[in-house]
Amino acid sequence: MEQSLISDNIRIFKADDMAEYIPLIDPEEAEELIKEVEEDSDEIFAIGLKENEEAEEKVIGFAYIEDDDEGFYYVYIFPEYRRKGYGYAAACAAEKMLQTAPPFTVITAYDSKNALAKKFAEKCGFRDKFSSAKLIYQGEKFEIPEVPVRQYRDGDFLEAFNLAEEAFHKMRLETGCFPESTTTPPNDKYRQRFAETAEERYVYELDGNIIGYAKLDGDELDIICIRISHQGKGFGRNFLKYMINLMIDSGIKEPVLWCVVGNKKARKLYDSLGFKEVRVTAYPEKKIQAKPL
Repeated sequence: MEQSLISDNIRIFKADDMAEYIPLIDPEEAEELIKEVEEDSDEIFAIGLKENEEAEEKVIGFAYIEDDDEGFYYVYIFPEYRRKGYGYAAACAAEKMLQTAPPFTVITAYDSKNALAKKFAEKCGFRDKFSSAKLIYQGEKFEIPEVPVRQYRDGDFLEAFNLAEEAFHKMRLETGCFPESTTTPPNDKYRQRFAETAEERYVYELDGNIIGYAKLDGDELDIICIRISHQGKGFGRNFLKYMINLMIDSGIKEPVLWCVVGNKKARKLYDSLGFKEVRVTAYPEKKIQAKPL
């Protein structure tokens, strides 16, 4: 993505040595953002302020921008530069960088307890969609029977992909937050994405059939699901225990997972195994009917 300039003094761009600005981020507000900056993620950009032609440009925050099937952006302005209109200008610039052809949906995120962030999102045109709770596990390894889980292989793609699509479609409808939910058909793009990250993916195989699928992302259990026909029979509980044990064995002290608010069955399972809620993040959305100016 190319840099974006929305006014004479605010632009979003790729900067060198962005990690030097990490101390200006409040970890209680933007813990995940700090990780993205540390890793120099392709989706991380600096927000620059140049107050006049003679002034030196300052980095006043960061923008996280994903340009995929749905757009996503998150703007973080360092506290000392807030309440001056810079955040709104940066949000407009971030939106301009999305290359998806309209109409499309763009999503942002904020801590559900942060009233100012909610007000800012509403000012930018976002409306409530769903929320997700961040849960962490701080206990010991689980005692479990042998679970037939193995690393994902390319030949697993159709079973694993379709299983996950159907399971998450069911979950989305049950929460009531996604009445428009549909399943996505498999294609070569997704197959390649799975193959490129095969070491992060696992399948639960029973009697020659895949009944569960999971994906890791650093210290997070990014995806875990069980085939609909096998739900409610204890397979999900054992699969989850297996994956948490695997993460602990790899050196992760506090495995993380996220649970959509309203996914009551999953949340009941997580609570019963000792997971603790540390934060709820809201993910509002807006519909873009024309290309942003």
